Amino acid sequence: MNATHAPHPRPGALLRGTFALALATALCALAAPALQAVDGAESAGTDSRRIAATVDGRPIYLDDLLDREIQELRKQLYDLESAKVRQVVLEAVREAHPEEFPPPTLEVSDEEMNRLYDEAGLSGRGSLEELSDQIRSYLEGQKRITADEAQFRLAIELGYVEHFLQPPEDYYVRVRDLKRSHSKGPNDAAVQVVEFSDFQCPFCRRALPAVDRMVDKHGDHLRLVYRHLPLSQIHPRARELAEASECAAEQGKFWAFHDRVFEGFDELASTDVFTLAEDTGISDPERFQECLETGLYAERVEEDLQAANALGIGGTPSFIVGWRTGDGMIEGVLLQGVQTDRTFEQAIERALTKQAN
Repeated sequence: MNATHAPHPRPGALLRGTFALALATALCALAAPALQAVDGAESAGTDSRRIAATVDGRPIYLDDLLDREIQELRKQLYDLESAKVRQVVLEAVREAHPEEFPPPTLEVSDEEMNRLYDEAGLSGRGSLEELSDQIRSYLEGQKRITADEAQFRLAIELGYVEHFLQPPEDYYVRVRDLKRSHSKGPNDAAVQVVEFSDFQCPFCRRALPAVDRMVDKHGDHLRLVYRHLPLSQIHPRARELAEASECAAEQGKFWAFHDRVFEGFDELASTDVFTLAEDTGISDPERFQECLETGLYAERVEEDLQAANALGIGGTPSFIVGWRTGDGMIEGVLLQGVQTDRTFEQAIERALTKQAN
């Protein structure tokens, strides 16, 4: 059930998760030798960065080995450690200050259960009645996390707790800034956000309100770039819809088509692309039909998909929040899954700070 906050995964994600766990175990086993190498480097008066190995006396640093997969594991470890610290701290704080920190209320309403059932597209997995226990358990868990995080922050503000864990350094990725990409905001905006999305992805729809608020808040200081990542193995119409959006773009209706698809998401299965396009107000339906039937923009969609593959992006929605570089690229942090307003703002602040330095 926690997939409602994660990116919609590609097939094979569970297998990669097993590999990630094995890799995490291996990294833990390597931690002690790596730290020993640091001590040796510092005592010799050389570079104090952590050394993983040497070749003919030339050091290979752990920082040089960093890639997206390792960074994700570091982030997962930080999240696990943070959750454990929060749990232990709150147990002690609630015992010492029970009136200020009462146990959280975890009541789940029928309306909340119905909304999650619809928004997460769970009808294919069973009826609401059949899944009710799982849905209720998931929502109770989310309420517990939200309440715990709020009480943890309050305990820090009141001076009962000091928190010393530090998140891992950001991992930056680069993607080419394509002029033909569909965007909102000035090309030279200080903040550049690239979204890889799938028109048939329910989590992409869930992500939209926070994306819209981000665009509205930052105005001309932010540019949003849309790129395609159709997950065709689990979303059979995703590529067709991606190509159709490009055909609509020929007539200046990309964003209208985008909005029409997601606003009518619940009826998408019974609505053909020609109806969707006509609803956006395209001026030449025959031209649209010819464009789609000849696969005029199939290669363009494929280019976006390959760009996502090169970055190791495994699901939708995924966002790169960063800035334009001098060599025609956009560089920034990679955020995968449905994001909160706070997460977007933190990433934007980091991008602005990185440019200022």
